[in-house]
Amino acid sequence: MAEPQPTDIQEGDHVPSAEDRKAAAALSNLDANTESNNASRQADTEALGRAMQDLNVRSDATAGAQQEGVNSAVTRKVAKVDATDVTLLVQQLDIPKSKATELLKRNNADVTQSISAWLQAL
Repeated sequence: MAEPQPTDIQEGDHVPSAEDRKAAAALSNLDANTESNNASRQADTEALGRAMQDLNVRSDATAGAQQEGVNSAVTRKVAKVDATDVTLLVQQLDIPKSKATELLKRNNADVTQSISAWLQAL
């Protein structure tokens, strides 16, 4: 019926598996090497600092380009888009409403120009 158990193991005792032993070893190593952890943390901090500086430089350049875009958007006339035109583009071009609305706004609410622009983009 039941296999005989070794004498040093009592019924109900948990025998650690290989994964349990690896996990216990990894957890004990987390605090063991504080000096090497501090060095790697410092290296990580320096790398993060360099990356953030790079992002700041890029964002400054992007901000200038966006400012130019804002200036051109201010001079653009806002065209009122008719709902029937949006529905027509949605049905004929099989595009979502948001895309149809955007297409019409970019083409001064002209359906013909919007369809031409959409075809040229393909």
